Amino acid sequence: MIGMLPIARRLPHNVDAEMALLGAIILNNRVFDRACQNLSADHFTVAENRVLFEACSQLIQTGRIADPVTLKAWVAGNDAFSAVDGVDYLHLLCDCATTATLASSYADTIRDLAILRQLIAIGEEIVARAYDPQATETASDQVEQAEIDLSALAGGKIDEAWRSISAAALAAVKSAEAAHKGEAEPAISTGLADVDRIITGLLPGKLYVIGSRPAMGKTAIAINMAVAAARKGNPVGFFSMEMQAEEIGLREVARASSLPAKNIAAGDVRTEDFAFLIEHVRGMESLPLWINDTPGLTVQQIRSMTRRAKAKHKFKIVVVDYLQLCRTAGKRDWTTVGEISTGLKLLAREENIAVIALCQLNRDVEKRDNKRPTMADLRETGNIEQDADVIMFLTRPEVYMRRTEPPIHDPEYIEWQKELERVTGLAELVIDKHRGGETGLVRLHFDAERTSFGNLAQEML
Repeated sequence: MIGMLPIARRLPHNVDAEMALLGAIILNNRVFDRACQNLSADHFTVAENRVLFEACSQLIQTGRIADPVTLKAWVAGNDAFSAVDGVDYLHLLCDCATTATLASSYADTIRDLAILRQLIAIGEEIVARAYDPQATETASDQVEQAEIDLSALAGGKIDEAWRSISAAALAAVKSAEAAHKGEAEPAISTGLADVDRIITGLLPGKLYVIGSRPAMGKTAIAINMAVAAARKGNPVGFFSMEMQAEEIGLREVARASSLPAKNIAAGDVRTEDFAFLIEHVRGMESLPLWINDTPGLTVQQIRSMTRRAKAKHKFKIVVVDYLQLCRTAGKRDWTTVGEISTGLKLLAREENIAVIALCQLNRDVEKRDNKRPTMADLRETGNIEQDADVIMFLTRPEVYMRRTEPPIHDPEYIEWQKELERVTGLAELVIDKHRGGETGLVRLHFDAERTSFGNLAQEML
C-alpha cells in the first residue's frame, strides 16, 4: 500500500533441515560421503551448525569418527556455543536426525537456500550500485560486474577457466620438452608389452575402459595391470564390487607361487607349500596396492573415497570392477551407467590419476558368429564411448570353442579338437578406441589355473 513501509522479509533458511542433516552425519558418518560433497560450513545459517559441520568434515576426511564423544572437544569453549550447552545440543541433533536415505535431499535444500541468500546479496549490491554509481563507472561496467558475480554464483570461474591459445600451446611445448629431457612423469606400464606399445602405458587424467562378456577374465587382467603398476612403485586403489578382497589376494598368491588357485583355496597342497605361500605373501607387503571390496558403491562414494585415500596413499591408478555394479539412486538403465562413466572420467581429471573401469558387455556378442566384441556392443551403456580415452575389448576364443564341442564320434570332432588346441590359452585384447593414438589387436597368453595374463610368446602366434 502507498505510504506504508515495506514488510521486512527473512532470508531463506531452514534450520530444521540443518539440524536433521547434522544429526544424521553424527549417527552415521557414511552420510557425509553420500550427501555432503557439494556442501560447506558456509551453507549453514546457524553458527553452532557451521562449527559442527566443519568439525565433522575435518574428522571424517582424516579417517576419524565424528560422534558426540569426539565432537565434545570441538564445542567446549567455542564462542558459537556461549548461549547453549554444547553437549546438550549434540544430543538434540541426534534426536532430530533424518534417515540416510533422505540426507541427500536435506543437503540439497541447505545448499539451494544458501545460493538463494547469495543471490539476494548480489541483487542488493546491484541495486545499490545502480542507485549510487561510482564516478568512473559506466552502466556497461555495472552490467559486466553483475554478469561476473552471477556467473561465479552459478559455478563459473571466468578468469580461471579461459586460457589463451598461446598459453595452451606453450604448456604443450613445455610438456614435450620435459618428455624430451626425460623429466616428464612417465606413463605407467600395464605389464603387457604389446599393450604398452599401442597405448603407451597408463597416463594420469585418462579413463581406460576394458569391456568383455562374463568369464573372459576382465577382473584378472585388471589385477595383472594393478600389480604390475604397484611393483614399479605406483600406488593403486582397487574397488572390487564383485569379488571379496580375499579372492583377489588368492589370485595373486596363485600367480606369484605358480600353484593353482583352486588347489590353494581347497587346501589341496602339500604341508611344506604353506611356508612357500607365506613367503610369497611377505613379498607382497611392500606392494602399494589397496583393495576396497565394499559392494554397491555409488560413483559419488567412489570419488569421495578416492580423494580421501589418495591423500594418504598417493594413488596414481584406480580400478573400478565393474561399472554396472555401481549403485544408482534411480532406475538402472543406459543413462545411469553413462552417468557413472562420466563421474569416473571427472575423477581421473580432478585427481590427475589413471582410472581403469571394467564393463560387462551385452549379450549381442553371443548371438554373432564372430564373437570378437566391437564398439557397437557398448551402444547401450550410455556415455562410455564418449567418456573413455581408451576402450579395450577382451575375449577368449577358447571359451566359445568349448561351448560348441561336438559328440566324440562326430566326424567334425577331430577338426574341433585341433582348433581348440590352437586357441587354448589364447586371449585377444582389441584396442578399439585410443584418443589421439593408434588402435589394434593384441594377442595375450591366459593361464587358466592361475587366472593370469601374460605376453604371448612368438612361437604361440
